[in-house]
Amino acid sequence: MHVNEYLDTLKQLTGVNSDVQLAERIGVAKQTISTWRRRGNVPLSVELRLADELGPEASFSNEFRYAHTSRERQAILAVFLSLYDANKGRCDPVENRDRYLKWSQAFLHCEGEITDAIRKIGFVSQDSFTMAEMIRTLIERGGLPSVAHALDVFLAESDNP
Repeated sequence: MHVNEYLDTLKQLTGVNSDVQLAERIGVAKQTISTWRRRGNVPLSVELRLADELGPEASFSNEFRYAHTSRERQAILAVFLSLYDANKGRCDPVENRDRYLKWSQAFLHCEGEITDAIRKIGFVSQDSFTMAEMIRTLIERGGLPSVAHALDVFLAESDNP
């Protein structure tokens, strides 16, 4: 990816239209953007911070995008496994193998909103397990009402097959 394409991607991710707005949004001086364009690269520390804050799409290199995507996916799966562990007494797939499919459907239904919550919180200074616990707590306290509702419906349906 060329640096101009990368900066355009950052503008899309941050919802801004100009280099000046982008600089303000990502916390750099406005001249910094033109310096990056001229040099043809973005400092590694900035790329890492932006990927942590905005998600894997904010990675300049494919390697970082892969690493950030993997870490994000790990956190998403950790959230789901944590929710599964907390509720498997009500809906244990061992008792009814069709429940494996039901669990996977519930997960896929909630995955997008869980991903958005992870990106909103950001990975700055958190590992995947800590992030997963934060999201699970958020769900349990009603901070992600559509996820909580989807899980409630799924569990209610499982209670009454």
